[in-house]
Order: sequence, then structure tokens, then C-alpha cells
Amino acid sequence: MSDLVNEILKGKKTFFITPDESLISEYFLSEYLYKDYECYFINNDNSQSIQNKIEAILSVFLDSILFFNIDYEINGLDWFNYISQLQAKYPEVCIGVTYLKRNSLAERVNLEHRYLYDLGIKGGCIQLEYQQNTNFVKIEKVLKANQAMGRRNTIRAFCYKSCSFSYEDKKGRNITKNIFELSVSHFTVSIKKDEEEALDIKEYEKIPKVTFVIRGLRFIYNAILYMIRESDDEILYVFAFISDSDKIGLDIQKKKLVIQKMYEIMNSRCLDVLANSYDMFEFQTLNKKKSSVNDIIFDESLSEQVIK
Repeated sequence: MSDLVNEILKGKKTFFITPDESLISEYFLSEYLYKDYECYFINNDNSQSIQNKIEAILSVFLDSILFFNIDYEINGLDWFNYISQLQAKYPEVCIGVTYLKRNSLAERVNLEHRYLYDLGIKGGCIQLEYQQNTNFVKIEKVLKANQAMGRRNTIRAFCYKSCSFSYEDKKGRNITKNIFELSVSHFTVSIKKDEEEALDIKEYEKIPKVTFVIRGLRFIYNAILYMIRESDDEILYVFAFISDSDKIGLDIQKKKLVIQKMYEIMNSRCLDVLANSYDMFEFQTLNKKKSSVNDIIFDESLSEQVIK
């Protein structure tokens, strides 16, 4: 398994299963990422059964939180019975449910009693309103209660060829390099010693007016070389974004724009890994073999925009 896939698999992830996007907007997901919650939608389609998708998710992303939209109807699937079976098989997984506000208090109490007490789900029940803003706040509170941030201090996106930065070096040359790893405060550049020339930058040297291209988003900002790490075949440069007033990190406006692009990158990466996992799980189910994360093949060129 590649190092890139290893990194994608790390960290706690929250999956909303068959969400009602009139109540929970995909826009929420980038906003939650701004708060360091890594969340994704898993929709029902003809490619795989939702049961296969869930099994594949739990075979790959071991530290997952699942929220099921129990109002979504799938022929032959009873959510209560299915979640009961899933909990018995994966007792360590945190499961919650979402549902549209019921007409009566008694109906809501009965529903929540079944899932919280009879079934004993750990993730909670989220009653959604017709107002999306209200739902955003409700879900955020539940994410916090379930410690959906995990142990990460900050979320990073692995860019491959979808992000780059350019600057003019001391000799007047225009230098352009791909960004390997990106957060809202730092970014890293990896250079193979036998393929590329080392950057002529010293640690803690400030580079003004760097041009960044983040999945099609272009902006100018300053950077400072924070650290250099060397291995036998690679040099890793860790940069920090730095404002004109020498404050580490992006300003609020650019941070929001970059977070949206980070979400697009991370969502593409996650769905690519899952697509391979779905196929692998279906094949191994047909052959009565146990799914294995080590068999995942990840094509780094998938779902990425090459900077021109």
C-alpha cells in the first residue's frame, strides 16, 4: 500500500449515509472541515448496494462515525434491523441516525427510545429541521460530542498535481513546484534528489509574493521556509503561510477559499479509495474471501486537475 493511501486512511472520518441534501447541504462539509471535522456523503446508487458500501467503508476506515438517514427508503432494507446487525458485527463503530422532524412529540420520543435505548446507538439521534442553518448547528454539536475531530491537531490535504506554487528565486529564475501536502497554515514540497534541483532557500527565509494555484484557485501570499528534512533520496521542504504582518497562517478570506479546495481534494481522494474498496469488497464477497486494506490500488492521477 502506498504512503499516500496510508495517509488518507488516517484520522477519524464521519460518513453521512444517504443524506437528504435538502436538509444537509454538501456545503456543510467544507465548513466542518474548517473546524477540523472530516465528513463525507455516501449516496445510494446503482454501482453498489448501500450494504456493500458500508462494509467497504468499515474495512478501510477503521475509525469511522456513521450517521444513517433513516427516512431514506431502500427496497427490502429496514434501517432498525440493519443497524442492529451492523452494531453486533462492529461494536466499536460509532453509529447515529438523522431524521426529519416528526409531527408529534410522542412520535419523536418513541423513535429516539428505540434507537438510543432499545438499540443502544452511541452516536445519537439528530432531528433535522427544514431550515438548513439550524441543522448545521445541530450536527456540529453532535460532531463535537462524538469527538469527531479525533486526535488530529489540524487536517491536511494531499495534493499530488492539483496544487502548485511559483516564486522568483535569487537568480531571477521563475521556480514552480507541486505542493505535496497542504493545510491552512503550512504546505510541503517534496523533491527527489536525483530528479530535481534543490531549492536555494534557507530555513526561516521569507519568500514574498508567492503565486499559489490550489485546484484552480489562484492567489498571492507570502511564505517562509519553516523546516528542511532530508532522506537518502528526498528533500522535504515545510513552508508556512505568512502574512505581511508576519503572522503565521492564511487570512480569514483566503483560509475559507483554501478550505473549500481542500475539501474538494480530500473528497476526491476518499471517494477514489472507496471506489477501489467497493470493487475489491464485491469481488472478495463473491469469492468468500475477507476484505484486506493492503489490496487497495490507488491511482494518484484520478480526480485531479493538472495545473496548466
